[in-house]
Formats: sequence, C-alpha cells, structure tokens
Amino acid sequence: VIRFEGTVQLIDVAITEAYQPNVFLDAACVKDHQLFVDQKEIIVPPAEKFLKLEIKHAKARFEPQEKEDVTIQVTGDDGKPRAAELAIGVADESVYAIQSDPAGDIREFFYGRKRQALSQTISTFQLLSYQKGKWDEDKKNFELEEDFRRDGVALDGLMKDEERGYARRKAGFAGGKVSRSELAADAVGGMAAQNAPAATSMPVAREAMKSANAKELSEEKQSGSPNVVVRSDFRATVFWEPLVSTDAHGLAKISIQYPDSLTAWKTVARAATADTSVGMAETTTRTKKDLLVRLETPRFLTEKDQATLSGIVQNDTDDILSAEVKLEADGVKLADGGSRKIKIKPHAEERVDWKASAEKSGEARVVLTAVSGKLSDAMERKLPVQTHGVEKFEGRAGWLNADQDTAALELDIPAERTSGSAMLEVAVAPSIATTCLDALPYLADYPYGCVEQTMSRFLPAVVVARTLDDLKLDRKAVETRIFGGIEPQHAGKTHPEGSKDLRKLDDMVGKGLDRLADMQHGDGGWGWWKESASDPFMTAYVVQGLLLSQEAGVSVPSHLIGGGLNYLSKTFVEAEGQYDLQSFLAYSLTLGAQKGKTSLSPTVRQQMENLWNHRDRLNAYSRALLALSFSQAGDAAKAKTLVENLDNGIQTDAAAQTAHWGNDGIYYRWSEGGVEATAWALRAMLAIDPKNAHIGPAMNWLVKNRRGAQWSNTRDTAMVVLALTDYLRVTRELAADLDYEVLVNGKRVGQQKITRANALDARSVYRIGPDVLRDGKNRVEFRKHGSSKLYYATYLRYFSREEPITPAGYEISVKREYFRFAGRPTLLKGYVYDKVPLHDGETVRSGERVEVRLTVEAKNNYEYLVFEDLKPAGLEAVQLQSGEPIYADQLKAELYRKEGKEETSGRSEAMHQELRDRKVAFFISKLPEGVHQIRYELRAESPGEFHALPTLGHAMYVPEIRANSGEIRIKVAE
Repeated sequence: VIRFEGTVQLIDVAITEAYQPNVFLDAACVKDHQLFVDQKEIIVPPAEKFLKLEIKHAKARFEPQEKEDVTIQVTGDDGKPRAAELAIGVADESVYAIQSDPAGDIREFFYGRKRQALSQTISTFQLLSYQKGKWDEDKKNFELEEDFRRDGVALDGLMKDEERGYARRKAGFAGGKVSRSELAADAVGGMAAQNAPAATSMPVAREAMKSANAKELSEEKQSGSPNVVVRSDFRATVFWEPLVSTDAHGLAKISIQYPDSLTAWKTVARAATADTSVGMAETTTRTKKDLLVRLETPRFLTEKDQATLSGIVQNDTDDILSAEVKLEADGVKLADGGSRKIKIKPHAEERVDWKASAEKSGEARVVLTAVSGKLSDAMERKLPVQTHGVEKFEGRAGWLNADQDTAALELDIPAERTSGSAMLEVAVAPSIATTCLDALPYLADYPYGCVEQTMSRFLPAVVVARTLDDLKLDRKAVETRIFGGIEPQHAGKTHPEGSKDLRKLDDMVGKGLDRLADMQHGDGGWGWWKESASDPFMTAYVVQGLLLSQEAGVSVPSHLIGGGLNYLSKTFVEAEGQYDLQSFLAYSLTLGAQKGKTSLSPTVRQQMENLWNHRDRLNAYSRALLALSFSQAGDAAKAKTLVENLDNGIQTDAAAQTAHWGNDGIYYRWSEGGVEATAWALRAMLAIDPKNAHIGPAMNWLVKNRRGAQWSNTRDTAMVVLALTDYLRVTRELAADLDYEVLVNGKRVGQQKITRANALDARSVYRIGPDVLRDGKNRVEFRKHGSSKLYYATYLRYFSREEPITPAGYEISVKREYFRFAGRPTLLKGYVYDKVPLHDGETVRSGERVEVRLTVEAKNNYEYLVFEDLKPAGLEAVQLQSGEPIYADQLKAELYRKEGKEETSGRSEAMHQELRDRKVAFFISKLPEGVHQIRYELRAESPGEFHALPTLGHAMYVPEIRANSGEIRIKVAE
C-alpha cells in the first residue's frame, strides 16, 4: 500500500526474468468510497532465451535426384555458438497450402504471451434469470409462460439446431422454474464449429501445387545429346529427423537427396537446449528443369473406365521450343497414337490429351516423355486399376409354423460373377429365442453402488437362476455354450467385461439380497441411495425382483416384500395422473397379491379402474403392464382388451418379419424405450393371448436388436431374457419333435431329426458351394415332418461382375444418388445453385460440384456400422481432411417410403469420416431403426467415362448385416 503525497508519484518496479515474456501491472485506488482501477501490460522480451539458426544450402536450385549436404549453425542471442538438439524436416512446400504446420513456432510455444490470471466469485443468481413453469396434465410436461415461449424455446425444453438437423436440450428445470440464461449459454456453445476457419478447397490446393511446380525454372541450358531420365519418385517428404545434435561449435550437418518432383522444398529446423533456450528457422530450395512435363490422371481407374490422360509440357526458356511428346502405357489401352509434335511458347505450357481405357484390373504404368533438342524430361506414374465388381450378400429368413410342411425360396445368381465365388449358407433351428441364453454369462457380473445398480446385478442374477431352472440347463455347460446369438470373437469385442462363472450365482443373489435389506427404509420403501427418500418406482422395481427371486427358489425375508408392498399401496394413489408410473406400481402390487403376499385394497382397485378409463393415454409399455396387472388380479376381459389395444402404435416390418413398440434409439422417458416396451408387450401377449399373431414378429425383433450377446443395458437384457424365457415356455419350442430336410435345386444338402433331447444343439448350418449353385434362379426348399415350428435363414455370397451392379442387402439397405449443382443468376440473391438429379450415364462438366446422398434404411437398431462410398475415378472429394464433423440425418420414414419426400425428423447421428483415394468411409457407432441420410460433396475433375462402384455398408461385428447400393456411371466433360 502506497500513500500518495500529491496527485503523482514515481514508483520503481524491478523487472526480473520471472516477468518474461510479459507481466501485468495493476493499480487500485480508493477515494471517497469509490474504487478506481487501471492496468498496463509490460512486455519483457526473453531475448537471451532465443536461439538463432542459420540453414546453409550449397545453392538455391537443384536437379531431380541431386544430393546435398545441409549445414545448420546455432548461436545464442550474443552471437556465440550454442550446442543444441535439433528437429529437422524437409517437405514439399505445397503441402503447407493444404495443412498448416501443427507444431507452430517453438518460441511462441515456450515464451508466448501469458494471460493474466484472475480469481472471481460469482453465484447462480448473478448469471441466471428464472421463469416459472406450470405442469400440463395432457402433455405431461412443463409449459412455460407466454413471454418465455416467444423466445423460440420448444415447450419440452428442446431447441432445434437447424445447421445439424437435430434437437438439443436447452433448458433445465429446478423447483418448477426454468433458467433463461442457461438456454443462452448453451446456444452460444454451438457456435465454435461454425466460426472455425474453412479448409482450403481442392482447387486452391492443387493450384498451389501447380504453381510450386511451374515457377522460377532455371535459365541454364542442357548440353550434349538428350539423356531422358524418367522421373517416378514423387515423395512429399525428403527428410525428417526429430533428434539431430550439434557439435560444441553449434554446427550440425545432414545429407538429403531430392526426389523427382519439380517443386519448392521447405526446410524447417527447430532447436532447444537444456536450459530451454529455443529457436527455429526456415529456408526454401527448388528442384527445376528448363523443359518439364506433368502427368494429370485420376488417382485410380476401374475396369471398363475410359479416361483422358493429360500431359502438360512447360517451357521455361526464352525461346519457342518444338517438342516431341510421347505417352507410353502398360495396363491401359490408348485409343490413339502415343506420339505428338507440339510447339511451346517461351515461359508457357501446352497440354496434350490421350484417351485410355482400362480393360483389366491390376496396376497401370504410364510414362510421359518430352524431347526438344538437347532438353528432355519424362515422368512415370502408376495407377491402380480396381476390379469392376463387388461382393454381394443377400439374406433371407422365415419359419414354418407347426401346421406347415414346406416352404421354398428362390435366389437369383447372375452369370456375370467371378467363377467359383458363389457360396450359400443355410441355417436351420427349432427356435431362435434360445439366442437369449448367450446373454446369461454376461448378466452374471455387474458393478453396483446405489439401489438401482444393486438391482442391476441382483435382478439379472435372479433371472439367470430362474432361466436355468426353467429350461433345466446345467450352469457349467451354459458358460461355454453358443446358442446362435453371437460368435465368441464378436462378443469379446462388443462386451469384453463380465465373469462367466455361473456357479457363483447363489453367492451373488445372496449378497444382493443382503444389500437390499440394508438399504430398505423404515417406511418399507427404497430410494436411489440408502440416505435418499423412498421412491415409488425404485420400490416397485425392487419388489418385482424380490418376488421373482422367490419364484426362483430364493429364500427372501417376508418383511422385505411385505414392507415394500405396504409402501406401494400407500403411495399408489399419490401417483394419480402419472400413468406409466401407476401402471408399474400396479404390476408389482397385483403380482404380490397373486403370490399371496398382499391383498388389493379398494383404493388400489379404484385407481386401477381409473387407469382403465384412461387407457387411451397409455403408451405400449404401460398398456402391457396394466394388462398383466388385470390378468394377475383376475379380470381377464380387461386384460384381453388391453392386449388388443397394443395394436395401436405397433411398428411392423413385413419384409423383416418384425414388430415392436416404443421409441428407437434415444428416448426421454423410461417407459418409451423400444426394447423394454417390446419385452413387456411380448410377456403380456404370451400370458393373456398366446395365439396372438404379433408374438413371433415381436420375438424376432428382440432377437435382432441385440448388441453383441446382450441388449443395451443389464435391465433391458434382464427384461428380454424374462420375455424370451416365457416365450420358450409357452410355445414349447424346445420340446420339438420333427424331421426336416433342405434341398437346393432338387439336391438334398441337409437333414436332421430334432427332439427334446437335442433341441438346444439342433441349430445346423449347411454350406453349399458352386458345384450345386447355378446361373439364374436357385430354388431352396425346406420340408418338415412333425407338428413343431422350424426356423430357417439363407445367406448368399458371390462376387458380382454385373454392369450395372444392382443393390442388395440384409437387414439394412443403402441407396446412392448424385445431384449436380447447376448455377443460375438471380436479380436479388446473385448466383444461386439448384441441385439437379444426375442419373446413370449422364454428364457433368469438369469443375462442377456434385452432391452425394446416401439414404440408409435400418430395419432395427444397430451399432458400429461402416459405409464405404466408392467414388468414380474422375471425381474428388471437396473436403480435404478426414475427421471433420458430419451427421446422418434421420428422415420421416413413412413420408419417405410412401411419397419419397426427404423431410428430416430433427434427429441425427454423429459419424466419423475418412477420405481415401478410392472411397469416402463413414463410421456410425449407433444407428436407430428408420431412414437416415448422409450427404457430402464431390468435384468433377478428370474428363472421361467412369464407373462408381456401389456403396458398401456392414455392421463391423455382425458381418451378416450388410448392404450395397446400385452402381452409377458418370461422364465428365471439359
């Protein structure tokens, strides 16, 4: 604290090394109860910490393949040599037009400007303003006041992101109030990506490369007869060494050999010492020729492509040159003569074109040569020529009901395929519901802490014990069994955690029971934690698990179940209006009454009648629970009506033979998840209407929506295992008694007798090779003798050489479309672009942009999918870098299927993309059931006629789930 005598006072402040590279001087004064502050930044250059580097080249211009010794001298700020360690790189300067140096300036990294550190204390009341919300009984959600709604906030607390096409949660609720500034802060957070600098476009990058190749050629002239040297080494990096040490005099030397590229080469050296003295330097050298040639070709070709191969001949002398230009090709066929004579003006260039066709796959070698008197140049490029074709996979599945004896499929195999590539697999089983047994080992181990997590271990353990008991399976045998749900290597990749020692089940159940007993409250209920208030949903969840464990033969203290049921009876009426919660409680109460653990009070019965009267407001999950509740309470008529009401809201797919309820993918209420809703609906149908036509499709949907060997979480998995175990018990598929045979083109390829004794082992796979399969129609017949159900599936693989290649798929499909950007001038908006469909065989001009739309339809919810869009050779991706944000927008499926309209639903899935020479790959970790669309852009560059091989999609860990689009042929004109 300094006391002033007067209005001005000089104060000396000692500046030390600690203040480098900058320091802030703050002053504060209090006078007349007012605070005055000021701040100045003082720059303290760390000059003594900066090294000076001098990169010495023998000369500025070099010939291709010429060698050079480069010397680097390191000195300190005082000019004296300093010993240091160097990182040195030499690369094509044009690369920096595409990607800036990520390392940056080492001096700025260590001694860049430092921001002032400030400590601030704030409270939420300084940042947030609140708006009161009110509960809307019909919508079951908070409604906001009118003045707040006018701000554009959605009523359910979601705001649509127009740029990315998905809804994001923008508001939080606390005590019935909504924070406005929370919305604003979240909205600002989404701007970062939009404000990021744009990547350099492909034309700009390529022009940078061309200019680097073209300018400042040598004025020297060659002497003697022309000795044509073919240039073929076009590396972008000449030298890289992260650790080069100088001698005691600060000198370091490296040896480099320039490749064949005629371009500018940037040498970058960074130095550092033990005391963190740092420095860097850059220099540029060039490789040049007076007469040079450049080859312009696509990156690759596809069989049957016709491409224009261009040779650019550049004259950097002061004279007009007459040159003979020749193109030699091996692996592609030239349509016209390979030799041309041209004249090139001084400091100008001429282009010569050749038409070439790719007739066979492999590698094409193209050599361009130019000779003018004593001057010459030649360059070589190798082009991969990919096979015109893709491996196609077609899957079909179905079943024979108990009263059916035969079924037949026709599979079409084109004659245009690689010889010997056709392979057919036929799988036959008495039940596919047994695939749920593959989840048992993974349910047996799960970490827990709170009540919900304890139940996530306890309930699955009980489910496993009951399932093993119901099906009379040996625990040790199940640990190593595969029931057709998943292969071991795939299970390990998707769900590596979890013990498989099912013999410890009793110990796990006992420990879970002890923990639940310890966490029960005095009112009989359970909360999320032992210290939390009792929660009706959690209590009902625990009571269900306890009742189920008793059914499995576990000894449960009566006060645990009785206390929980008493708590539920008291709180049941308090949940009035919360239909999903009341239905969940009703199921637990009626289950307890059915087991003789309680009786239904008049109040509970009255509330169940209220639920019945409002059944039109129930979702599928709640209807299934209420149907089971009435069934357990002895009211069969109401139970049957509620099961019939499940037809409302069912989502079916006739082609996939599936049916399900609830939402796919993301959902915001526990009762709207598709897996649990479908599992409970299946249990309700099995218990109340076992001949319901939706039972088989619902079971099929659950089986197809596994993630690895289990479902999305342990609770989902436990519910599905319960449902499928009920299915096996009701349908008695494991009590099969039948004979079957499989015929392909009239030849028997498999047969088996299935009984109760071998039902679990009866899944058989028959492989049929090209000796049985034929061109065109192939008939697969299934013949059954017996009154049991039989499931079958066929998987056909072959390498198609069709033209055009047609689309195919199993469980997913992908459609690819091209749209050309057609520009037109307008009076007010300037030049605008329309997207015009580009059909098979149509033409786009070089330089025009093309939008690629990949429309993917998923029959179920899937994880870890890859879509590889194979590009036509003459087009390049507009985007330059992999990993940039891209999204798969979900379309309104019914609108798209019926009317072809591409209207988004507001949801999207983030993806990772990789740009490659021949393709653009998209990796999607989660793809919900429905129709999704991916968009990206290409630019037409090389003239010719090109084949865009199909887009290929597959699930990484379930290879049978795959698809390919159709082929598109594109012409690129000048």
